[in-house]
Amino acid sequence: MRLPKLDTIEMAPDDLPEIGQAEWYRVVKQLTPLGVLNGADLSLLKSYCHHVATMEAAAAQLKEGGYTTIMTNKGGGSYEIKSPWVTIYNEASDRAAKLGQQFGLTPSARTRISVPAKTEEEKDGWDEL
Repeated sequence: MRLPKLDTIEMAPDDLPEIGQAEWYRVVKQLTPLGVLNGADLSLLKSYCHHVATMEAAAAQLKEGGYTTIMTNKGGGSYEIKSPWVTIYNEASDRAAKLGQQFGLTPSARTRISVPAKTEEEKDGWDEL
């Protein structure tokens, strides 16, 4: 069963952070003309965009606060540990990469994506060249 492709650019979900919405439009503008997106893909795309936004927020926190933080134990001793933002960044980055592969957003994934052939109505003069 083949699901109908999206012909128009879908609006970004309102609950995505601004960075996630920007990523949504970037990806949708690239994939809609290729005919590889359909309505069933939008929840996965939203998750991808959310992880990209989380990754960027974590990167901003790391830039501001550094990659380590000081912890104080119950006895009053202090020690340096890896910032929790490193883990947040790494997890969001990993999830975004995995979801991005599903949409052909990595170089290796693009080699495995097949774009549907254009129908006669969709062809333009450039297709003849």
